[in-house]
Amino acid sequence: MKLKKYKSISGITSYSMSLIVALCTVISIFSALIFISLDKDAEIINLSGSLRMQSYRLAYDITTNNSENKLKYIEKYDSVLYSDALKSVTDWHSTNEIKTHYFQVARHWESIKEKLLTQREQEVLLIIPSFVDIIDELVYNIQLHSENKFHYLIWISSIGLLLVGLIVIYFVHYINHKVVGPIVQLSNASQNIRLGNFGIELDYHLNNEIGLLSSTFHRMAEKMGHIYSGLELSLSQNNQALELAVEENVLLSKLSIILLNSEPHQNKLESAISLIQDLDAVSYIALEWKSADKEESIAVSQGTKNSELLYTFPLMYKNVIVGTLSCQSEYKLSLLETVAPIFAKYLHSFNK
Repeated sequence: MKLKKYKSISGITSYSMSLIVALCTVISIFSALIFISLDKDAEIINLSGSLRMQSYRLAYDITTNNSENKLKYIEKYDSVLYSDALKSVTDWHSTNEIKTHYFQVARHWESIKEKLLTQREQEVLLIIPSFVDIIDELVYNIQLHSENKFHYLIWISSIGLLLVGLIVIYFVHYINHKVVGPIVQLSNASQNIRLGNFGIELDYHLNNEIGLLSSTFHRMAEKMGHIYSGLELSLSQNNQALELAVEENVLLSKLSIILLNSEPHQNKLESAISLIQDLDAVSYIALEWKSADKEESIAVSQGTKNSELLYTFPLMYKNVIVGTLSCQSEYKLSLLETVAPIFAKYLHSFNK
Protein backbone atom coordinates (compact mmCIF):
# COMPACT_ATOMS: atom_id res chain seq x y z
CA MET A 1 0.00 0.00 0.00
CA LYS A 2 1.44 3.34 -1.04
CA LEU A 3 1.74 5.82 1.84
CA LYS A 4 0.41 9.32 1.44
CA LYS A 5 2.98 12.06 1.19
CA TYR A 6 3.24 13.92 4.47
CA LYS A 7 2.21 17.57 4.14
CA SER A 8 3.19 19.77 7.04
CA ILE A 9 0.74 22.52 8.00
CA SER A 10 3.63 24.90 8.58
CA GLY A 11 5.03 23.94 5.17
CA ILE A 12 1.71 24.61 3.41
CA THR A 13 1.37 27.90 5.28
CA SER A 14 4.92 29.00 4.43
CA TYR A 15 4.50 27.96 0.79
CA SER A 16 1.18 29.84 0.45
CA MET A 17 2.53 32.97 2.13
CA SER A 18 5.67 32.82 -0.02
CA LEU A 19 3.59 32.62 -3.20
CA ILE A 20 1.45 35.56 -2.10
CA VAL A 21 4.51 37.66 -1.23
CA ALA A 22 6.24 36.68 -4.51
CA LEU A 23 3.18 37.56 -6.60
CA CYS A 24 2.70 40.88 -4.80
CA THR A 25 6.39 41.66 -5.25
CA VAL A 26 6.30 40.85 -8.98
CA ILE A 27 3.15 42.94 -9.46
CA SER A 28 4.69 45.86 -7.54
CA ILE A 29 7.96 45.74 -9.48
CA PHE A 30 6.16 45.43 -12.83
CA SER A 31 3.80 48.29 -11.93
CA ALA A 32 6.73 50.49 -10.90
CA LEU A 33 8.56 49.76 -14.17
CA ILE A 34 5.42 50.47 -16.20
CA PHE A 35 4.83 53.79 -14.42
CA ILE A 36 8.46 54.79 -14.94
CA SER A 37 8.13 53.87 -18.61
CA LEU A 38 4.86 55.83 -18.92
CA ASP A 39 6.51 58.86 -17.36
CA LYS A 40 9.33 58.57 -19.88
CA ASP A 41 6.82 58.16 -22.73
CA ALA A 42 5.13 61.38 -21.61
CA GLU A 43 8.48 63.19 -21.87
CA ILE A 44 9.05 61.69 -25.33
CA ILE A 45 5.59 62.78 -26.47
CA ASN A 46 6.28 66.34 -25.21
CA LEU A 47 9.60 66.45 -27.08
CA SER A 48 7.97 65.09 -30.24
CA GLY A 49 5.27 67.70 -29.94
CA SER A 50 7.92 70.40 -29.58
CA LEU A 51 9.46 69.19 -32.87
CA ARG A 52 6.12 69.74 -34.56
CA MET A 53 5.81 73.26 -33.09
CA GLN A 54 9.36 74.11 -34.10
CA SER A 55 8.61 72.90 -37.63
CA TYR A 56 5.61 75.24 -37.83
CA ARG A 57 7.72 78.08 -36.44
CA LEU A 58 10.43 77.42 -39.03
CA ALA A 59 7.86 77.47 -41.86
CA TYR A 60 6.40 80.72 -40.51
CA ASP A 61 9.81 82.39 -40.32
CA ILE A 62 10.63 81.29 -43.87
CA THR A 63 7.35 82.68 -45.24
CA THR A 64 7.98 85.97 -43.42
CA ASN A 65 11.60 86.11 -44.62
CA ASN A 66 12.81 85.87 -41.03
CA SER A 67 15.33 83.08 -41.40
CA GLU A 68 18.26 84.84 -39.85
CA ASN A 69 18.30 82.48 -36.85
CA LYS A 70 18.34 79.29 -38.89
CA LEU A 71 21.54 78.07 -37.18
CA LYS A 72 19.80 78.51 -33.87
CA TYR A 73 16.84 76.46 -35.20
CA ILE A 74 19.16 73.76 -36.43
CA GLU A 75 21.01 73.54 -33.12
CA LYS A 76 17.77 73.45 -31.10
CA TYR A 77 16.20 70.89 -33.43
CA ASP A 78 19.26 68.65 -33.22
CA SER A 79 19.30 68.85 -29.41
CA VAL A 80 15.70 67.69 -29.26
CA LEU A 81 15.67 65.09 -32.05
CA TYR A 82 18.92 63.44 -30.94
CA SER A 83 18.34 63.74 -27.20
CA ASP A 84 18.69 60.62 -25.06
CA ALA A 85 14.96 60.57 -24.41
CA LEU A 86 13.95 60.51 -28.08
CA LYS A 87 16.77 58.20 -29.10
CA SER A 88 15.44 55.70 -26.52
CA VAL A 89 12.53 54.97 -28.89
CA THR A 90 14.98 52.87 -30.90
CA ASP A 91 15.64 50.53 -27.95
CA TRP A 92 14.42 46.92 -27.83
CA HIS A 93 11.21 47.68 -25.92
CA SER A 94 9.82 49.98 -28.64
CA THR A 95 7.68 48.74 -31.50
CA ASN A 96 8.94 48.54 -35.09
CA GLU A 97 6.45 51.26 -36.16
CA ILE A 98 7.93 53.73 -33.63
CA LYS A 99 11.48 52.95 -34.74
CA THR A 100 10.55 53.31 -38.43
CA HIS A 101 8.85 56.67 -37.92
CA TYR A 102 11.73 57.98 -35.80
CA PHE A 103 14.26 57.12 -38.50
CA GLN A 104 11.99 58.75 -41.11
CA VAL A 105 11.85 61.92 -39.02
CA ALA A 106 15.64 61.88 -38.67
CA ARG A 107 16.14 61.43 -42.44
CA HIS A 108 13.69 64.18 -43.31
CA TRP A 109 15.32 66.51 -40.80
CA GLU A 110 18.75 65.89 -42.27
CA SER A 111 17.32 66.75 -45.70
CA ILE A 112 15.71 69.94 -44.33
CA LYS A 113 18.90 70.91 -42.53
CA GLU A 114 20.96 70.46 -45.70
CA LYS A 115 18.54 72.71 -47.66
CA LEU A 116 18.60 75.35 -44.94
CA LEU A 117 22.38 75.43 -44.96
CA THR A 118 22.41 75.77 -48.79
CA GLN A 119 19.89 78.62 -48.85
CA ARG A 120 17.02 76.58 -50.35
CA GLU A 121 14.32 77.67 -47.94
CA GLN A 122 11.50 77.41 -50.49
CA GLU A 123 12.16 73.71 -50.93
CA VAL A 124 11.97 73.40 -47.15
CA LEU A 125 8.45 74.84 -47.23
CA LEU A 126 7.41 72.06 -49.59
CA ILE A 127 8.81 69.32 -47.32
CA ILE A 128 7.55 70.62 -43.97
CA PRO A 129 3.88 69.41 -44.33
CA SER A 130 4.93 65.81 -44.97
CA PHE A 131 7.60 66.18 -42.28
CA VAL A 132 4.96 67.24 -39.73
CA ASP A 133 2.76 64.31 -40.78
CA ILE A 134 5.62 61.91 -40.04
CA ILE A 135 6.12 63.56 -36.62
CA ASP A 136 2.37 63.16 -35.95
CA GLU A 137 2.61 59.47 -36.85
CA LEU A 138 5.55 59.11 -34.45
CA VAL A 139 3.62 60.83 -31.65
CA TYR A 140 0.52 58.72 -32.36
CA ASN A 141 2.47 55.45 -32.22
CA ILE A 142 4.21 56.48 -28.99
CA GLN A 143 0.84 57.33 -27.44
CA LEU A 144 -0.61 54.02 -28.64
CA HIS A 145 2.38 52.16 -27.20
CA SER A 146 1.89 53.94 -23.85
CA GLU A 147 -1.79 53.00 -23.80
CA ASN A 148 -0.88 49.37 -24.50
CA LYS A 149 1.57 49.45 -21.60
CA PHE A 150 -1.19 50.71 -19.34
CA HIS A 151 -3.51 47.96 -20.57
CA TYR A 152 -0.76 45.40 -19.91
CA LEU A 153 -0.43 46.79 -16.40
CA ILE A 154 -4.17 46.39 -15.79
CA TRP A 155 -4.22 42.85 -17.17
CA ILE A 156 -1.15 41.62 -15.32
CA SER A 157 -2.27 43.28 -12.08
CA SER A 158 -5.72 41.69 -12.44
CA ILE A 159 -4.24 38.25 -13.13
CA GLY A 160 -1.82 38.64 -10.22
CA LEU A 161 -4.58 39.70 -7.84
CA LEU A 162 -6.75 36.82 -9.10
CA LEU A 163 -3.92 34.38 -8.38
CA VAL A 164 -3.44 35.89 -4.91
CA GLY A 165 -7.18 35.56 -4.29
CA LEU A 166 -7.15 31.91 -5.41
CA ILE A 167 -4.21 31.17 -3.12
CA VAL A 168 -5.98 32.87 -0.21
CA ILE A 169 -9.20 30.92 -0.92
CA TYR A 170 -7.25 27.64 -1.11
CA PHE A 171 -5.41 28.46 2.11
CA VAL A 172 -8.62 29.35 3.97
CA HIS A 173 -10.29 26.17 2.65
CA TYR A 174 -7.26 24.11 3.70
CA ILE A 175 -7.21 25.64 7.19
CA ASN A 176 -10.96 25.08 7.65
CA HIS A 177 -10.97 21.46 6.48
CA LYS A 178 -7.53 20.27 7.55
CA VAL A 179 -6.98 22.23 10.77
CA VAL A 180 -10.09 23.88 12.24
CA GLY A 181 -12.46 20.97 11.46
CA PRO A 182 -10.22 18.26 12.99
CA ILE A 183 -9.54 20.45 16.04
CA VAL A 184 -13.30 20.81 16.58
CA GLN A 185 -13.58 17.01 16.27
CA LEU A 186 -10.84 16.59 18.87
CA SER A 187 -12.62 19.02 21.19
CA ASN A 188 -15.93 17.13 20.82
CA ALA A 189 -14.12 13.81 21.29
CA SER A 190 -12.54 15.01 24.52
CA GLN A 191 -15.99 16.01 25.78
CA ASN A 192 -17.34 12.55 24.90
CA ILE A 193 -14.45 10.89 26.76
CA ARG A 194 -15.14 13.10 29.76
CA LEU A 195 -18.72 11.75 29.71
CA GLY A 196 -17.45 8.16 29.51
CA ASN A 197 -18.13 7.64 25.79
CA PHE A 198 -14.95 6.21 24.28
CA GLY A 199 -16.47 5.28 20.89
CA ILE A 200 -15.31 8.50 19.23
CA GLU A 201 -15.06 9.18 15.51
CA LEU A 202 -12.06 11.13 14.25
CA ASP A 203 -10.67 11.81 10.78
CA TYR A 204 -7.20 10.54 11.63
CA HIS A 205 -6.20 9.82 8.02
CA LEU A 206 -5.04 13.40 7.39
CA ASN A 207 -1.43 13.52 6.23
CA ASN A 208 -0.39 16.41 8.49
CA GLU A 209 0.32 17.16 12.14
CA ILE A 210 -3.39 17.23 13.02
CA GLY A 211 -3.74 13.77 11.45
CA LEU A 212 -0.93 12.44 13.63
CA LEU A 213 -2.51 14.04 16.70
CA SER A 214 -5.95 12.62 15.82
CA SER A 215 -4.48 9.16 15.23
CA THR A 216 -2.68 9.22 18.58
CA PHE A 217 -5.80 10.54 20.33
CA HIS A 218 -7.93 7.81 18.71
CA ARG A 219 -5.56 5.04 19.82
CA MET A 220 -5.44 6.51 23.31
CA ALA A 221 -9.26 6.61 23.45
CA GLU A 222 -9.43 2.96 22.33
CA LYS A 223 -6.98 1.89 25.02
CA MET A 224 -8.82 3.92 27.65
CA GLY A 225 -12.09 2.33 26.48
CA HIS A 226 -10.64 -1.16 26.88
CA ILE A 227 -9.30 -0.29 30.33
CA TYR A 228 -12.59 1.28 31.36
CA SER A 229 -14.58 -1.71 30.06
CA GLY A 230 -12.25 -4.06 31.94
CA LEU A 231 -12.72 -2.08 35.12
CA GLU A 232 -16.49 -2.10 34.69
CA LEU A 233 -16.47 -5.87 34.05
CA SER A 234 -14.22 -6.47 37.04
CA LEU A 235 -16.40 -4.27 39.23
CA SER A 236 -19.53 -6.05 38.01
CA GLN A 237 -17.98 -9.46 38.72
CA ASN A 238 -16.87 -8.33 42.15
CA ASN A 239 -20.36 -7.02 42.90
CA GLN A 240 -21.88 -10.32 41.75
CA ALA A 241 -19.42 -12.27 43.87
CA LEU A 242 -20.20 -10.06 46.86
CA GLU A 243 -23.93 -10.43 46.35
CA LEU A 244 -23.49 -14.21 46.02
CA ALA A 245 -21.41 -14.33 49.18
CA VAL A 246 -24.01 -12.31 51.08
CA GLU A 247 -26.79 -14.47 49.73
CA GLU A 248 -24.93 -17.65 50.62
CA ASN A 249 -24.26 -16.40 54.15
CA VAL A 250 -27.92 -15.53 54.62
CA LEU A 251 -28.91 -18.91 53.21
CA LEU A 252 -26.47 -20.75 55.47
CA SER A 253 -27.77 -18.84 58.47
CA LYS A 254 -31.38 -19.75 57.66
CA LEU A 255 -30.49 -23.39 56.91
CA SER A 256 -28.62 -23.63 60.18
CA ILE A 257 -31.65 -22.35 62.05
CA ILE A 258 -33.96 -24.83 60.28
CA LEU A 259 -31.79 -27.94 60.27
CA LEU A 260 -29.19 -27.75 63.02
CA ASN A 261 -31.13 -26.25 65.87
CA SER A 262 -34.15 -28.60 65.86
CA GLU A 263 -35.06 -32.28 65.99
CA PRO A 264 -34.60 -34.19 62.70
CA HIS A 265 -37.75 -34.41 60.62
CA GLN A 266 -38.54 -34.76 56.91
CA ASN A 267 -40.62 -31.58 56.97
CA LYS A 268 -37.49 -29.69 57.95
CA LEU A 269 -35.71 -31.02 54.85
CA GLU A 270 -38.60 -30.00 52.66
CA SER A 271 -38.55 -26.51 54.19
CA ALA A 272 -34.79 -26.23 53.60
CA ILE A 273 -35.14 -27.36 49.95
CA SER A 274 -37.97 -24.89 49.46
CA LEU A 275 -35.80 -22.12 50.94
CA ILE A 276 -33.04 -22.83 48.42
CA GLN A 277 -35.45 -22.98 45.48
CA ASP A 278 -36.78 -19.54 46.38
CA LEU A 279 -33.48 -18.08 45.23
CA ASP A 280 -33.73 -16.39 41.82
CA ALA A 281 -30.76 -18.29 40.44
CA VAL A 282 -32.18 -21.74 41.34
CA SER A 283 -34.80 -23.28 39.04
CA TYR A 284 -34.80 -26.85 40.40
CA ILE A 285 -33.34 -28.65 43.44
CA ALA A 286 -33.74 -32.24 44.72
CA LEU A 287 -32.52 -34.09 47.80
CA GLU A 288 -32.32 -37.88 47.86
CA TRP A 289 -31.23 -40.25 50.65
CA LYS A 290 -31.70 -43.82 51.91
CA SER A 291 -34.02 -44.63 54.74
CA ALA A 292 -32.62 -45.87 58.03
CA ASP A 293 -32.96 -49.52 57.00
CA LYS A 294 -31.40 -48.60 53.60
CA GLU A 295 -34.16 -50.42 51.77
CA GLU A 296 -36.02 -47.40 50.46
CA SER A 297 -34.86 -44.17 48.76
CA ILE A 298 -36.51 -41.00 49.92
CA ALA A 299 -36.49 -37.82 47.76
CA VAL A 300 -37.81 -34.32 48.11
CA SER A 301 -37.64 -31.69 45.36
CA GLN A 302 -38.74 -28.16 44.53
CA GLY A 303 -39.09 -26.38 41.19
CA THR A 304 -39.44 -27.65 37.64
CA LYS A 305 -36.75 -29.72 36.05
CA ASN A 306 -35.87 -28.52 32.54
CA SER A 307 -33.33 -29.29 29.79
CA GLU A 308 -30.52 -27.42 31.50
CA LEU A 309 -27.55 -29.26 32.89
CA LEU A 310 -28.32 -30.92 36.21
CA TYR A 311 -25.55 -30.75 38.79
CA THR A 312 -25.42 -33.61 41.32
CA PHE A 313 -23.29 -33.52 44.44
CA PRO A 314 -22.78 -36.43 46.91
CA LEU A 315 -23.47 -35.66 50.54
CA MET A 316 -20.73 -37.11 52.73
CA TYR A 317 -20.47 -37.17 56.49
CA LYS A 318 -17.35 -38.66 58.05
CA ASN A 319 -16.36 -40.15 54.66
CA VAL A 320 -19.74 -41.87 54.32
CA ILE A 321 -22.20 -40.92 51.56
CA VAL A 322 -25.53 -40.23 53.21
CA GLY A 323 -27.37 -38.86 50.14
CA THR A 324 -27.19 -36.71 46.98
CA LEU A 325 -28.12 -33.13 46.23
CA SER A 326 -29.07 -32.19 42.67
CA CYS A 327 -29.57 -28.65 41.37
CA GLN A 328 -30.16 -26.59 38.24
CA SER A 329 -28.67 -23.24 39.14
CA GLU A 330 -26.67 -20.36 37.71
CA TYR A 331 -24.29 -20.84 40.64
CA LYS A 332 -23.35 -24.31 39.33
CA LEU A 333 -21.48 -26.34 41.98
CA SER A 334 -20.71 -23.46 44.31
CA LEU A 335 -24.17 -23.54 45.85
CA LEU A 336 -24.06 -27.31 46.34
CA GLU A 337 -20.63 -27.14 47.90
CA THR A 338 -21.86 -24.48 50.31
CA VAL A 339 -24.99 -26.22 51.60
CA ALA A 340 -23.80 -29.86 51.25
CA PRO A 341 -22.13 -30.12 54.70
CA ILE A 342 -25.28 -28.90 56.45
CA PHE A 343 -27.52 -31.36 54.60
CA ALA A 344 -25.01 -34.20 55.11
CA LYS A 345 -24.92 -33.63 58.88
CA TYR A 346 -28.70 -33.37 59.09
CA LEU A 347 -29.24 -36.57 57.06
CA HIS A 348 -26.80 -38.42 59.28
CA SER A 349 -28.81 -37.35 62.35
CA PHE A 350 -32.08 -38.08 60.56
CA ASN A 351 -31.09 -41.68 59.70
CA LYS A 352 -30.18 -42.33 63.28
